[in-house]
Amino acid sequence: MKLIISLCICVMTVFSNEFNIMTEEWTPYNYSKDGAVTGISTSIVKAIQEKIGNKDSIKVYSWNRAYSKLLNEENQVLFSIVKNKSRQNLFKWVGPINNNTVYFFKKKDSSLKVDNLNDAKKVKLIGAGSQTNIDYMILKSKGFKNLSKLDTKSNPISLIVNNRVDIGGSNPVTALFHLKKNNLPLDSIVNTGVEIFSNPIYIAFNINTDDTIIKKWQNALDELKESGEFEKIKNKATEKAYKDFGIELKK
Repeated sequence: MKLIISLCICVMTVFSNEFNIMTEEWTPYNYSKDGAVTGISTSIVKAIQEKIGNKDSIKVYSWNRAYSKLLNEENQVLFSIVKNKSRQNLFKWVGPINNNTVYFFKKKDSSLKVDNLNDAKKVKLIGAGSQTNIDYMILKSKGFKNLSKLDTKSNPISLIVNNRVDIGGSNPVTALFHLKKNNLPLDSIVNTGVEIFSNPIYIAFNINTDDTIIKKWQNALDELKESGEFEKIKNKATEKAYKDFGIELKK
């Protein structure tokens, strides 16, 4: 009898901890607030979890560590992650849950002329994130030689403001939140209008994840979209993020 009970407990433990669900600090998509993980993408992931009965907790990791675990270990899940051609076959995907369009930014008082990608190749140094960051990977593939190899704690926006790089890549929304979080003037940088890339944001699963699980998560997401609940969740989470950081939301 004791053996049967022990086996039942073991089985329940396995099913109650199906995945290690990871994210990083990337406001407003995912961020820590009052000891909990929240944000636009986080709210969508939690809604999917509720729909399918998954109760795994969401944990915050550094980007490099999370990416390595996703790549090399089973039962790993990571969001928000940009999906593009170079990553397509490395993982299994559920989404999209948002979109990420990245532009080159420069300091407001900079006299640099950056009207296209060729102009960007001529500047001394570009802040493009760590080597596993999608900005760095894409610029490298486009033939850029002037990329600063940053650690995961360095953000191109701060480096621009502090005159450590000439230009850097960022999503306009995440750039705004980074400035606010770090008490930097919101008007200290300007968007050059030169787009580096635009790719959808997904939830990624380790490549060995069973396809039936991927289908289950994707179906739940599709149902949220079809019912209109997806947009409601997204809008509510967006308003909360702006309120959390004291930024006026322009509608």
